[in-house]
Amino acid sequence: MTKYAKGVMDYVEKRAQKYALSDFRSAYDSLQTKRTGLFVNERMLNFPTQIISPSFKSLRSDYDKLKKPFQNLIYVHKLRVADSKPAVTAESNGGIPAKKRRKMGKAEKKRLTQKALSTAEIIYDNVEDEILMQLNEGEACHFDIPVHTEIDGSSKFHTLVKDGKSFKPFRRIVIMDNQRFKAFLDHVSTSF
Repeated sequence: MTKYAKGVMDYVEKRAQKYALSDFRSAYDSLQTKRTGLFVNERMLNFPTQIISPSFKSLRSDYDKLKKPFQNLIYVHKLRVADSKPAVTAESNGGIPAKKRRKMGKAEKKRLTQKALSTAEIIYDNVEDEILMQLNEGEACHFDIPVHTEIDGSSKFHTLVKDGKSFKPFRRIVIMDNQRFKAFLDHVSTSF
């Protein structure tokens, strides 16, 4: 593994400990014994969509030439999530009124935050990333990392306001199997 890949993997591991639910962490831990690829989608913002299909066709061709394909891939991409605080209500806490509840632990806060993220409005910075999340082939799990505090205010990837809503920048970390990855490459190669 190159030092750059190791740096990304260390970043993913640290963020998974802080933000990911146990299903993702279990999937991540199982990668230690599998041949795993790393794909960081950093296609420049506002690049024309016409470059997507040829790029993914080329990637698919190169991937097919691997002597030993990856069993799993970690895919990192950009997205923006509508700003909303997870509501801690009696409904989200099993019907227990606020006065009778005990203080929430870290695991419960993490679960509520991930639940809120899963239903929040999302803007994908790269249209191909939305395709990945719509596929049914193969298996995948993911979690989202808030990065708005790490982004310079002048960056194009900073908070975006659309129709009066603030969309904060996040990174989505996806672990997928080889079947999902190949389906992703095939769909994107023919969609644009």
